[in-house]
Amino acid sequence: MFSWRNTFMVRQNRRAAFLAIAGWVIIAAGLFHSLYYIWGFTRGWERDAWNLLQVLAGLVMAGIGYWIFRWRYRKWTGKALILLRLSQTAVVAGGLACAVLLAAIWITGRTQEPVKSDYLLILGARVKGETVTLSLKSRLDRGVEYMNRYPEAKAVLSGGQGPGEEMTEAETMRRYMVGRGIAENRLILEQYSTDTYENMWFSKEVLNEQGVDLNAVSVTVITNDFHMLRAKMLAKRAGFKVTGYSSRTPEFTVPKAYTRELAAFVKSYIFDGRAREALGGTGGTKLMGWLLGLAGSILVAAAAYWKKSLSLSGAIAAVGIGTVLYALGSLPWFGLMIGFFVSSSALTKWKRHKKEQAEHKYEKSGRRDGGQVAANGGLGALLCLLAAWQPDMWIWPAAFIGVMAAVTADTWATEIGGLSKQLPRSILTGRKVSTGTSGAVSGLGWAASLAGGLFIGALGMVLAVFVSAPGPWGAGEGAYGWAVIPAAMIAGWIASNADSLLGASLQALYRCPACGLEVEGRRHCSRNTVLIRGWRWMNNDAVNLISSAVGGGVMILLVYVIDTIGK
Repeated sequence: MFSWRNTFMVRQNRRAAFLAIAGWVIIAAGLFHSLYYIWGFTRGWERDAWNLLQVLAGLVMAGIGYWIFRWRYRKWTGKALILLRLSQTAVVAGGLACAVLLAAIWITGRTQEPVKSDYLLILGARVKGETVTLSLKSRLDRGVEYMNRYPEAKAVLSGGQGPGEEMTEAETMRRYMVGRGIAENRLILEQYSTDTYENMWFSKEVLNEQGVDLNAVSVTVITNDFHMLRAKMLAKRAGFKVTGYSSRTPEFTVPKAYTRELAAFVKSYIFDGRAREALGGTGGTKLMGWLLGLAGSILVAAAAYWKKSLSLSGAIAAVGIGTVLYALGSLPWFGLMIGFFVSSSALTKWKRHKKEQAEHKYEKSGRRDGGQVAANGGLGALLCLLAAWQPDMWIWPAAFIGVMAAVTADTWATEIGGLSKQLPRSILTGRKVSTGTSGAVSGLGWAASLAGGLFIGALGMVLAVFVSAPGPWGAGEGAYGWAVIPAAMIAGWIASNADSLLGASLQALYRCPACGLEVEGRRHCSRNTVLIRGWRWMNNDAVNLISSAVGGGVMILLVYVIDTIGK
């Protein structure tokens, strides 16, 4: 006999099975990722920040998998059920697509044998100072082998100069190959490209300038095996008659290289070609960066709106600020803003019921609106614009770290300090005041403030390591390096206390005529409140903006002192 209950239970069991399997797969993948790098350390791999971060990333992935596994028996209804079904479809379809693409990348990288060609095109890779990395060394060794086998062939060495590189990749490659017996007159340098797309198009221009007819010559591309499929695709789009000759990928970079290549291939397939030329071509600020920044910011803001962390005006403001940081900045600029937002939103919701009484005094609580988002992130976006205008000035990224440390330290102090079991004290008088009073400080709040600044400083430098950027993200000649972490902690703490001083003195404070409570907002208990202290325009958003500027200024001063001492 047909039963809706039985049908519902079958579907529930299917969903539970899907979540259980997905959870265990993610747990297994995360643990494998961590153990792979731990095993590598026993084999002598370098224990740098990036490799240590991989161990942590694997553990985080395993934690996410466990969280998914625990949700397997949740009753899914309404929007949550629709989201789950879309997720199931996306996971299955995406998993199959990734498997097929990964197989194509792997097969292409391992079936390339040397074929006699007129020209080699050796693609550059990151160098450390003047030293080639293992990935680039494997490519160059392949090139030396090929040119010794075919002495008539010439080689185009393609690669510009990135952050942390003392010379162009092409020049580093030239020195390496000359040092291994390759005649210098057989080497042609292309020293301006910054990615695979530019490798191909700029190398084409170099050959054209030398009078080479690409229709009459053959070209062999040399790159690592994981990179070969995408390299050949872009070389053909550039007009080369191309074959490939792969070099092996260093074993400890295999998981990272192949994982990143999946996303890179999809991006290149869609954007690198006519679409990229239509969206701004190469060099300068590309429209594609704005489009990707806009799309990513919309996704983040939409998720925050759905989770009730942002209001509609807050989501709109977040999209604008996030787009600017992504398009004009780099990973550390965008990543710090995301780090602040995610951590602060999580702390706002943490033990919310214990902070409800204090929140009655706040001008704004709960969802962040456009004013709050602008007060916390607007100055950071302005600094990003200034950094794009004058990229060689170190003060812009340093000030940005200070600004983000300030807003994070202040938010952490408010959300964690509000849970203190002891009454806070006024920063002006030292007298005990009720929780939520403007200008109140506590030991727990101060500790949270220091932790918030420390978090931003550490996150900024981890992201800098990820993109191989010196100083604060490649700007100037700063010698401070990891000292930026305690500097951010100090700047955040000072700015948080500046916020408290303004809150206790100049910030507008009102009294509700209905309940007699002193509050920050102009309305309470559905009635207009009465100003009893401070400047009417000095609301919480203005205080946050000023204190964030203090954080930026303090950070500039600290970085200058550290840099001077370092010299």
